[in-house]
Amino acid sequence: MTTQVISADQITGLVLAGGRGSRMGADKAALELGGETLAARAQRYLAARTGQVWLSANQTQQGHLFAQVLADDPVYGAQAGPLAGVATALAALTTPWLLTLPVDIPWLPDDLHVRLVDAVGSTPAKVAYARTNDRDHPLCMLVHQSLAASLHHYLLGGDRKVLLWLHAQQAVPVTFTDDEALFANLNTPEDLAWARHRLGE
Repeated sequence: MTTQVISADQITGLVLAGGRGSRMGADKAALELGGETLAARAQRYLAARTGQVWLSANQTQQGHLFAQVLADDPVYGAQAGPLAGVATALAALTTPWLLTLPVDIPWLPDDLHVRLVDAVGSTPAKVAYARTNDRDHPLCMLVHQSLAASLHHYLLGGDRKVLLWLHAQQAVPVTFTDDEALFANLNTPEDLAWARHRLGE
């Protein structure tokens, strides 16, 4: 099979920040770490790897950092979860590919996009996602625009589980053996304190 070449300008980056942040008690996108907000960190990470960066958020003050801010399509309801943000972005996409990451993962491997691109470029798969030795990280995914209809109908059917949809698409898992902390989610004030300590703040 010929390897498909996917360049940065064929990929739109999407920062997923549509959650309510109830455990954190604050808008995660606006939390500061290392002198910048989590939204700014995510935007900077994706801007170096994609042609444009969008934000999926239903309410935040960080929208000025992004080329486009998308609120979840109301057709999916208020409890659709992060896949609603992915589906909304896929429907609006102007590039063939979408690279997503949650706003609350402040450290990611430098080669995340390269390895996901390699996975879809060398197989018939239309979506790949990250995994570590301990767990799956399905919201760190590279997905093709052609799966927009599939995800739309999946959500309209009442399903919300990310991995269930990915498995139905025969998604390729890409295992990263780096430090597990690179995929650490910041869900609580204690998590944020740990992250700041890790940076020596």
